[in-house]
Amino acid sequence: RSSRGPRQRAPAARVSRPLGGQAVGPSGRAMADDAMRAALASKGYDIVQGGDSDSDDGGLPGRIPALEPSVAREKGKVAFEKGKYDKAIKCWQGGLKSILSSLCAGPQALGDQSLSEMDLTLNLNIAMAYMKKQDFEAADRSVDKALARRDALPPHLITKALYRKASAQRAMHRLDSCLDTLRDMLEVEPSNTAARQMQQEVDREWKVQCRQQKRNMKKLFDQISGEDKAEEERARKERSEARRRCGVAWVSGEDVDSEAFEGGEAPASDGQDWGLALTRTVLWSLEQLALEAGVAPAGCETLSAWFLGVSSTCELRHLQISSLLQRLPGVDILELALIGFLGELGPDNKREP
Repeated sequence: RSSRGPRQRAPAARVSRPLGGQAVGPSGRAMADDAMRAALASKGYDIVQGGDSDSDDGGLPGRIPALEPSVAREKGKVAFEKGKYDKAIKCWQGGLKSILSSLCAGPQALGDQSLSEMDLTLNLNIAMAYMKKQDFEAADRSVDKALARRDALPPHLITKALYRKASAQRAMHRLDSCLDTLRDMLEVEPSNTAARQMQQEVDREWKVQCRQQKRNMKKLFDQISGEDKAEEERARKERSEARRRCGVAWVSGEDVDSEAFEGGEAPASDGQDWGLALTRTVLWSLEQLALEAGVAPAGCETLSAWFLGVSSTCELRHLQISSLLQRLPGVDILELALIGFLGELGPDNKREP
């Protein structure tokens, strides 16, 4: 000390340094805490915010101090009545932490009826606090935890837990699951009027929801069907335009309408005129080549058609060249190339090319 009094130290910023890493300031630590909470929440852990908590957490975010169960129940009740739901949840979870420690003490604790009932009470209180926070998913999980030791609980506590679970499911519009829970509850206590009343109300809501779902599905299918029809009409117009440009001009009244045939609206050729049927097949092949591959003979004055065969030229003798040219008005010269044909055997057993 000096005559001027004790020396005052300037407040220093707290900086933590991870092993082998760089210094992390308060903002970096807050980001790390947020990442930790997000990771725990993604695994189903209940993360309690400390906004309305005035208890000491030892400087560790989210730390829940163990409390004697009866003390935790009363402290949580006071916080709940004041609307401090996060603080209430934290108190009740502190009581559960103490119960867990008791259960770990030995197998004799597993048969302790008072521990089972207190465990259920605290979990149901937590579920109610979550419902006040509109976090019905967390409320549903808390009830499931309360029912984990269902066999060790009296019927009136089981019905209380199931009723709270049904309420959470109803709030989440999981009406089919809610009805299952209510049926379970009525098997435990058939005379429970609150359960029967909720069952009637939820059953009506479920029927309305089913009708609404059917209407929505019908609208969806109608929309999809309309989109499909629009796509089919667009594709039909594109193919119709490709037919027009392909250069094949079918003779009305004599030939099969290929577009109507493709749509199943016209029969195929009867094939009685073998030569004409073969001619139409060749032309149809040219048209399909234009439709599927975009290769069209339109604008070609000379057209070369190659036929790949194996032995006989009998069928090709029936090709009607004049009919081909009649239906290819833009072609002046038609060249037919036969590849792989060996010809026919004549009466004297000689091959005619």
